[in-house]
Amino acid sequence: MSFMNKIIASASLLMTLGATAPAVMADTITVPGDFPTIGLALTAATPGDTIIVSKRSVADGGAYIFPVIIAKNDITFTTTDAELDPQGAGTALTISGDRVTISGFTIRNASFFGIAVIGDKVTIQNCTIIACFGTGISILADGATVTGSTIRHCTGAGIEYGQTGLLGVGMFTRNIVELNTGSGMLLSGDRLTVFGNISANNGGDGILIINGGFTSTDPSMISANAIASNNGNGILVSDPGAGPMTIIGNQIHQNGKNGVDLSLGTGATIQRNFLSNNSLSGIMLTSTSAASLIGNNVRSNGRHGIEVSNSGVGAHLVARNYCFFNGRDGLNLLGSNNVMLENFSFDNLGDGIDVVGDGPTLLNVVSANFIFRNAHEGIDNSGITTEMVLNHVLINGNGGIGPDIAGAGNGGIGTLGLFLNNVTTDGTSDPVVAAATSQVVDID
Repeated sequence: MSFMNKIIASASLLMTLGATAPAVMADTITVPGDFPTIGLALTAATPGDTIIVSKRSVADGGAYIFPVIIAKNDITFTTTDAELDPQGAGTALTISGDRVTISGFTIRNASFFGIAVIGDKVTIQNCTIIACFGTGISILADGATVTGSTIRHCTGAGIEYGQTGLLGVGMFTRNIVELNTGSGMLLSGDRLTVFGNISANNGGDGILIINGGFTSTDPSMISANAIASNNGNGILVSDPGAGPMTIIGNQIHQNGKNGVDLSLGTGATIQRNFLSNNSLSGIMLTSTSAASLIGNNVRSNGRHGIEVSNSGVGAHLVARNYCFFNGRDGLNLLGSNNVMLENFSFDNLGDGIDVVGDGPTLLNVVSANFIFRNAHEGIDNSGITTEMVLNHVLINGNGGIGPDIAGAGNGGIGTLGLFLNNVTTDGTSDPVVAAATSQVVDID
């Protein structure tokens, strides 16, 4: 039923039934077919209606230049090729209605925001936001979905999301966010799903999460994203009071700081990510406890492969990771009550595993790791009461001349809580030898 037929049907019903006539069914409104302007179409629309906008002709300027405001609930606003270009005179599209769906628009040259959302459960799909003087998409509402969209060349962040309540998961899937002056995505919320996005060449972090999972028992999920060549971190999670969160299956390369920098309250899982050629460490943990780092491939990063610089409780599980070709240590640990289990650490320019004694480093377990061909010690233990068992530590030190295991590196106190069944090539399987051995030069 066309919009005009809808009006005729409504009049007929009113004549037949009087003032008690039921509401008319949702319908489709076209611009410029039913109304010449978007504003008039929105005025006429009722909840449930779909507004289809056609591209303006070149003779009419090609783009719709007036800011659009959608204040009604349950509106679908869609196009295949229309452009919104306010020519620097404000936000292109503002959505204050709930359950609004936006699809297919190209938005350019907005100031403040390309799209600003303050209505709940809004969906933005298959849109392109280019060259806005501010943030591409700004959402201060609950339960938003942004999918299949491209946001580039904005002077703020590509996407900003600030959840205000508990009305749903913030979902960001299969977007391309690149070449923005700020971070690719700046997100906060109770539950986040960030899946399959490309965030590249942004001036800040690829994905910056300032809080996430802070009340819900369901973890936020950051998965299968490609995050590369951002000036900041690949993923930065900065909220010491938050948790839990899962960061899994991401490709994180060539970022200007760390691949993943995690400062999260408790219970994060970082699993099966591929992190390479980041300027600092592949994975950095600070001010967090009970994280699980499992099965990550961490290679060719400028600093350490995995670095735990912990002012929190610690108690991390670091297991079955591959750390190799990194500029300093494969695994660098400052903190207590951590378990380093079945990792492969090889061909790093520092130590294979360095348990650093520069702070309170107690009761760590280093077990069943395979450590070989590192330029400095295989294992450098300066922690107190470290349990070191069943490690294979081979051909480390410059030219493979050891020491494979040292107990007093970095000038710290190498007090060994348990030293049992380690295999080396240089005789440091003897705990007395290991405790007395250190290299002249070491790097943290």
